[in-house]
Amino acid sequence: MDIHENHGKQESRGNLPIALFLAQQGECVCLLGIVDKPNVKSPDATRNGVIWEFKIPQGRTENAIDKALRDGSRQASHILLQLPADFNRNFLEGGIYNRTQRTEAIAEVAVLMDEDLYTFGREMIITNAFRGVIP
Repeated sequence: MDIHENHGKQESRGNLPIALFLAQQGECVCLLGIVDKPNVKSPDATRNGVIWEFKIPQGRTENAIDKALRDGSRQASHILLQLPADFNRNFLEGGIYNRTQRTEAIAEVAVLMDEDLYTFGREMIITNAFRGVIP
């Protein structure tokens, strides 16, 4: 795991635990520096060379998932959501499905709950094949 010196303290608080978990799973994770320029994307990290945005939704509603994915899709097409294990699955699935349907930029959504990581490609989401995968 690598952390760019300009990653930022606020970003590190949420992103570091995610990056450490992924690194423990054998992934090559690099937390990227913050680009503070207008209209320039500033994604959080690379996972095995692929650019990802990490999000921790604020709230426990379908709208919180929607907002996290909407905001995340402005930075990267691959978005990882970190959620508590008791997050309502219907809210989670509804938020992922509805936002992915409306946002073509979303290629992949990963969900990290406790020590479990679930990854869903766009096709799996828009065909509803992802529903019920997370117990």
